[in-house]
Amino acid sequence: IIHGQSAKTDGGPSDIQRTRRDQQDNSRRIQNRTGQEPINGLSIDMLPDNMTQVVEDSQRYYSWHSFGPGDKRTQELWVNLDSVHQGPVRVHTILSNTHRQASRVALTFNFPFYGHQVRQITIATGGFIFTGEITHRMLTATQYIAPLMANFDPSFSKNSTVRYLDNGDIFVVQWDKVRLKDRETEGAFTFQTVLCGNGTIVFSYKDVPLPVEKINSTEHPVKVGLSDAFMALLSSLQSPGQFKTVN
Repeated sequence: IIHGQSAKTDGGPSDIQRTRRDQQDNSRRIQNRTGQEPINGLSIDMLPDNMTQVVEDSQRYYSWHSFGPGDKRTQELWVNLDSVHQGPVRVHTILSNTHRQASRVALTFNFPFYGHQVRQITIATGGFIFTGEITHRMLTATQYIAPLMANFDPSFSKNSTVRYLDNGDIFVVQWDKVRLKDRETEGAFTFQTVLCGNGTIVFSYKDVPLPVEKINSTEHPVKVGLSDAFMALLSSLQSPGQFKTVN
């Protein structure tokens, strides 16, 4: 569970504890891969080299608590979407039948994210939510809320779905019985994230058949956490149309 702190807009570099770059080994470089053509949604690509800069905000915006499988709070934080008392639960038919796609959904309340008020989000098949206003094909690198970002393919099975609920106080997205692309025999994953009106974010996990460190990140980034990075066009430094992530 990630608790939102009071938003401040005068942040500076003194609040950053450390940075690191994932996957620095040049031998692991791969070419940028293109996802499927969008079907009323957005295809998702990866950044070249599948590299991510991670910045910790020293609890400026968020503090977090974790609970183990045997903790009572773990069960309490899981939102049972099969309960009729939760409100109308929608199955996103497009995302439930595609791979490497994303689709926008409007919220019924303001959700504060790193000091910004968000009224619409983008749900991706790959186990994460994009919070930016301008969508692009590199969603895995910027402005994400990721309970478990990985190369999930809901189209593999009719039992795999992406469901969501908005009851005016919380917004829940559940990736239900989704399997990893080309590793379907490893088992089905079920997990969810809850966005609360006060800025609290909850990551909950029901079925994770494979340790996260064993999930292959070559074809798709594997991440758990938050990012408020954004995309900027640096035409004076790079070739036209080339983008860079900025934290």
